[in-house]
Amino acid sequence: GSDGRPRNFEKPIFASMCMSMGMVLAGVMDAMRHSADAPAAGSQGQVGDEAAWSGMSARELFCVASFCLFDLGQFVLGAIGFRFLPPGIWQMFRSLSIVATFVLAMLLLKRVSKRQHRVGVVLVVLGVLVAGFAKVLDEAGKGSHSVHFALLGMVSVVVGAIFAALRDITEEFLTVDRSMRPLRFVGISGAIMLLMVVSILSPAAYLLPGNDNGHIEDIYETFVLLFTAPCAGVLLAKAFLIVCLSALVNGLSILVTANLSSTQNAMLGGVRSVMIYILSVAAHYLVTDSYGEAWTRSSILMVVGLAAMVAGNLVFAGVLRLPAALDDYRALLSEPPLGEGSPEAGDSDSERCPSPTSSSSTTTPKCP
Repeated sequence: GSDGRPRNFEKPIFASMCMSMGMVLAGVMDAMRHSADAPAAGSQGQVGDEAAWSGMSARELFCVASFCLFDLGQFVLGAIGFRFLPPGIWQMFRSLSIVATFVLAMLLLKRVSKRQHRVGVVLVVLGVLVAGFAKVLDEAGKGSHSVHFALLGMVSVVVGAIFAALRDITEEFLTVDRSMRPLRFVGISGAIMLLMVVSILSPAAYLLPGNDNGHIEDIYETFVLLFTAPCAGVLLAKAFLIVCLSALVNGLSILVTANLSSTQNAMLGGVRSVMIYILSVAAHYLVTDSYGEAWTRSSILMVVGLAAMVAGNLVFAGVLRLPAALDDYRALLSEPPLGEGSPEAGDSDSERCPSPTSSSSTTTPKCP
């Protein structure tokens, strides 16, 4: 640090700044690609869509700004909850964002809910709960915070989950309903978030008391270390890596929302958290035992939770089809009893024919 004592470089506000710059980078690359394609598209008379999106309306700009506020809110509230709750409990409460996104998509975006969607969401939520319970078993007996801090953490995570759902719904509204280019949306929202981090978060973190030289985060020391510390080259390389990974991750995430749905994007987030755990276990045994997490008796629950989340995503997308027997059973229950217009018992293989006087259809099906 600036005081000469060795410390870990833990600067979450600076990391948020790097992630925002990565989002801006994705938007700049998208603008460069479309500007290069513009002359060819114009010669073929295909500039209508680009001309329509050459500017943003006040409503669209308001939605993008709301997206940034929701994203910032869920990040701050999630961080508060993670500080006062065990990771397993935090993960279980965080799964509420999947349900909230699914419900808000139906209420605000008027999305149609099919049976495969409901079953897929239930499977993913159950998988997240099982994985969270596994983490609770791992951390049992390690001590915990007071009841008041735990309650604060739970409320923060729940409200943060609602903010995350509103963020995902806004993202889907702009990229699907308003047909905004996904990567352009990433770039604009990244620029707004970068402005918010520089003008709001960084000054607030510097003014409020904390453990970083008397501040929550000493942003001045951050930039001093980046250029004067003995390991400045390593720090700059890590910052550049965060920028590039942010551009990649946010670009892929917005494409999932634009081509699938915000609900499935939230569902994939649960899979990602468990995959990180599994990779950390693999790194513990394949790379070095000083890194990652060891395999425990509850690790099998993590694998079961991952399988349920993967199955839920596949069911939601229609890749895995639900058994048709359920639909046949439901149709059987809706059949009227004998004597009320249903076929006789000996004609169970035949189709019911409409009445000769019926005019509900223009063609008459063949009857045996």
